[in-house]
Amino acid sequence: MTCKKCSRGFCWLCNGPDGHHNCSGLSGAKKSESVSGVREELERFLHYSGRYLAHKQSLALEVKLKEKVEVKVAQLQHKFKVSVQEAQFLLDAYDALIRCRTALTYTFAFAFYLKDSHDKTIFEEVCAD
Repeated sequence: MTCKKCSRGFCWLCNGPDGHHNCSGLSGAKKSESVSGVREELERFLHYSGRYLAHKQSLALEVKLKEKVEVKVAQLQHKFKVSVQEAQFLLDAYDALIRCRTALTYTFAFAFYLKDSHDKTIFEEVCAD
């Protein structure tokens, strides 16, 4: 890289004079800290994205559950002469399950971006495996 003011070459990673440096952008200690930080951030990302994807997949599978619930409602109506309003509790429970699963799914995306705080600590303790 070349300075616009003085036209001298320099390394854009470490700002050392061109040709007189042996760097990868960071000194040994800083590089080690940086790699460790990146590794921790990657592990954190994998943790939260894994849980997000697991709940998202479960949400997709629960679409099939709705068909089963509708069959059960029909069976209740036919076998026990239950009215549609009386059997509605099963469909209401299914709707609640979908809303809760959706909320839980997106809490992991939200939690990934939470800064270290008391709220984050509480969330992690509640959602611990």
